[in-house]
Amino acid sequence: MQLACLLHDGSEAYISDITRPVKKHLKQYIEIEKHLQDQVYERFLFSPLTEEEIEQIGQIDDDILIWEFKTIMARKIEGTMPSMKSNPVFDFIPFKEVEKEFMDIFQKARRLV
Repeated sequence: MQLACLLHDGSEAYISDITRPVKKHLKQYIEIEKHLQDQVYERFLFSPLTEEEIEQIGQIDDDILIWEFKTIMARKIEGTMPSMKSNPVFDFIPFKEVEKEFMDIFQKARRLV
């Protein structure tokens, strides 16, 4: 599940991210994004995700979004503040450090699959 969360936006390496309010109106984009994301999961997880796993990842993504808005934008968005099992850091971190941390987590999670 950790690897799936890490890769949940993998399709964005091939197509641009589009904000949720706009994306929901772009049926063809959503189909293309799903196809690409399924390919990412099959390549690195060796199988597609179950509906339950997709829902869990969606909930985690929503929870982080709520925290990002509160922390970065100093605005509360719809929904209750979720409890977090970690302490996300929203400070600026140089890209090379982020890339290294991502790859370290990726390699560790890959060994568990």
